[in-house]
Amino acid sequence: MDAQPRRGPDWPTAWRALVPVYGLATILHAIFSLFAAPIWVIFFLYARMVLDGARLAEDPWRGRGSPRPYLVAFVIAIAAHLVAFALLPSTSSGSLLATATGGGVAALSLAAIFVAATAPPGARDARGLLRLGASAEILGALSVPTILFAASLPADVEAVGLVALPVVLAVVSTAAFLIASRPRAAASASVARKAPRE
Repeated sequence: MDAQPRRGPDWPTAWRALVPVYGLATILHAIFSLFAAPIWVIFFLYARMVLDGARLAEDPWRGRGSPRPYLVAFVIAIAAHLVAFALLPSTSSGSLLATATGGGVAALSLAAIFVAATAPPGARDARGLLRLGASAEILGALSVPTILFAASLPADVEAVGLVALPVVLAVVSTAAFLIASRPRAAASASVARKAPRE
């Protein structure tokens, strides 16, 4: 007797599991990018489960295109960022610094947009929280070049407060997505599924 192929979690379950992984990755990334590298791999695996779960749903994106391109672009951006960031101590190349900085901004922004764009019914209804989650992380990512610029200014310019800004915004983003991911009594727990082909 052939074993049945193991099915992954449904779309809402996979998305609720993705959110804390996203939060841990972004917070660790804000502290030190390389700390977050293994968590980003886990984020990618959960993101694939979200897409696979949503594929079974009927019109999951409500007329909009699939968020899959955000995930593909995220993988490219995070790889460029982490490689450049790891090589920075051994060279003072300006192009390497630009790659590390730009890749980090792009990767964090794409990850936040992906999480917001893949929200299932129920969580999707909390549009304000999803926008807050994505916006906070994008602002956190954009604050990194500002911090690097401030650090290059004379010592009398206070930049200490800026260092904590990406961490604070990552926490805000994570909290917004976590609140949006809570099951709501008013929202149906089931997701409409495509009718099987005969």
